[in-house]
Amino acid sequence: CENLAGSYRCACKRGYRGDGKTCVPVGLCSCFGDPHCLSFDGRWLHFMGECQYIMAQDNCGGEPTFQVITNYWKRHYVRPGYYSWIKSVTILTEDLKITLDQGGEIFINGIKTQQFLTS
Repeated sequence: CENLAGSYRCACKRGYRGDGKTCVPVGLCSCFGDPHCLSFDGRWLHFMGECQYIMAQDNCGGEPTFQVITNYWKRHYVRPGYYSWIKSVTILTEDLKITLDQGGEIFINGIKTQQFLTS
């Protein structure tokens, strides 16, 4: 918490939510580098191949309503020992597919776009 003139303000740290006085952990995962991933349960994963990995999804009683998928590649490096990269990240919802590709390219439902539009 932070003291203010005649008051105070509290906030939870990254990975927690709440009013700042009472904070509970939330699920947090991330990937970076060549690629190193920290899963929701705090485990480190190191993907060094070409594959697709579901970073997050819900699945409460049926088909998922959203997914976050990372695609890994080795580019033209096929010998053992070479690192992989995250080639793209795809976010799927019930009616939307957003793909973030290498080089900053963004595709929405398969159509390349320059920026996100808000409604």
